[in-house]
Amino acid sequence: MKIRDLVSNKESFFKLIQCYWDSPKKSYSFYKFYTEAEQEILFFERERAKLAKQFGESKDGTTYSIKEENKSMYLDEINKVLDTDVEIMNPEITIEDVSNVQYTGDKSEWISPVEMYKLESFLNKFNSKKENA
Repeated sequence: MKIRDLVSNKESFFKLIQCYWDSPKKSYSFYKFYTEAEQEILFFERERAKLAKQFGESKDGTTYSIKEENKSMYLDEINKVLDTDVEIMNPEITIEDVSNVQYTGDKSEWISPVEMYKLESFLNKFNSKKENA
């Protein structure tokens, strides 16, 4: 699994952690997966901040803009971080399980069709590993 896969689904993961699952086992499994994924996503965020300081400039010391002459190097370094392989537990859920969650908030917190598509691709990576093992 690449950090890129986790980062690109982080909003969906956050939405799903707040949902009611149809069984305590699925809920617990997703929670364990989420805590691992969150650590990898936080690692990426810290690395991204370091790279922004390294390749950017700031007027206030907190927000950085990447200098035009450094954009290519910055993007190369970001992609290296995103392409890092990580070991993370299989959440052992399917896209059908995701379809059956009960949302706790308003419709803005629901999984969109685009997010559902990305999640399906993400979950299929785990299922294909399981089948090939």
